[in-house]
Amino acid sequence: MWVAVLDSGFYPNWRDYFDPGKILTDKARAFVAANANSNVNQWDVGSDPHGMAVAATVVGYRLVDDTNEGGWGTGYATGAAGTYDVPGVAPGAKIIPIKVCEPIGCFGSAINAGVDYITSLKKANPGQPIVINESLGGATLDATEKAAIDAAVKAGVVLVASAGNEGTAGMGFPGAYEPVVSVGAGGWVDQWNQYPDKTWWLDNVPENDINQVFVADFSSRQHAGQYPDVASTGRFLLLPYPCAQLYKDGDVSSATDVRTCASKATPDNASAAPFQYLFISGTSFSSPTIAGVAALMLQKNPGPSNADATFGTLGNPASWGPGSFERALERSATPIPAPNSVVTTFRTGVPDTESWGTDAVGQGWVYVDDARAAVR
Repeated sequence: MWVAVLDSGFYPNWRDYFDPGKILTDKARAFVAANANSNVNQWDVGSDPHGMAVAATVVGYRLVDDTNEGGWGTGYATGAAGTYDVPGVAPGAKIIPIKVCEPIGCFGSAINAGVDYITSLKKANPGQPIVINESLGGATLDATEKAAIDAAVKAGVVLVASAGNEGTAGMGFPGAYEPVVSVGAGGWVDQWNQYPDKTWWLDNVPENDINQVFVADFSSRQHAGQYPDVASTGRFLLLPYPCAQLYKDGDVSSATDVRTCASKATPDNASAAPFQYLFISGTSFSSPTIAGVAALMLQKNPGPSNADATFGTLGNPASWGPGSFERALERSATPIPAPNSVVTTFRTGVPDTESWGTDAVGQGWVYVDDARAAVR
């Protein structure tokens, strides 16, 4: 299974985090340039770690634990110093890094060019399951973006996108477009349950109790003409993020107005980022969990797609409809009780009340085993 990550590309030292065998370097591209021309050799000269964190959610990564890793809490994230392989949702998948973003933002022409490129790969390899993950979005859907998405989906590419981090302000596109699988973000109610100890992320979470999860308050809510599909984990994932000072809970900070990124702090570079990994939140990371789930579903049966979706017309959301792959994924989801509210723990150890309504849950929470069982 190939998962194309349309994002900020990789850092030059990406091999410190990833098994090179899981990255399809021959197919990686960069489209951040004048007129969205391809820049083959620039996909791993990124100045933002977002794309690596998204990819790590899918295929996993190498964690070199130290006492200050993770950014919050005390002690070791794993309980002891060492080097660990952290599994992703779909560790057997292969990542295609596609650079369409810089720290100042993602560019529509580059995103469309990236989607077109993946469509060409699918047409050249019709039997190869391909998933696109877009942990990005904008306020509107224009004709050029819609045409690129429609061509990809009709070719058999499954496109997954974040719902957005705008809370009650509503969803972004392409996630709100129905032929795209959109993903909201939530977490585990017992997160940071022994603060300041930070090994909680290694605890076993029951998969048969929907009351163990919640929907995050930042996860975008549904407005008229928008289509939230499912929700998945996107709260405090421990991921490679050596430029961690630039992001906070899925929101870009003002520091991203410059295209620079600090590396690991050293004795002669004390002002650099103090850690390589961060407990980070956002639909940017719930989206690739579902991209990974989609890859696992296609591994079991490469046939289903959303090519039979109803694409309708631009500006008329009532004319849009889901494809068979999306319907199968939605049927597998466990409904999330709503409206509802839970008190959990924030990364600083203080109580955190998370509340949500029916406009936040889509068809429900996706469990991997149930999703795989939904394809024959």
